[in-house]
Amino acid sequence: MSKYRSAGVFASMRTIRKWIVVIDGEEFPFDRKKHAFMSASLAKSRGLDTKLIEDTTLRFRSPAAIEYHDEKYQIDISNQIP
Repeated sequence: MSKYRSAGVFASMRTIRKWIVVIDGEEFPFDRKKHAFMSASLAKSRGLDTKLIEDTTLRFRSPAAIEYHDEKYQIDISNQIP
């Protein structure tokens, strides 16, 4: 997990990344990109239907309101599987 960085005058932001390997419809979440890529490439070499998704969460924190605001993105990066 990254540190909070400045994202404006008072707001700060943290980036949280997770990788999800989908093998034949079953999801396997990973915290490390290397482990996700190894798992996906092994499943693909076995001939299974494999997808790799990067799940990115941008968490914004405001000191005035003491609230968190999350923005979530899911990016299909299956074309990067070796």
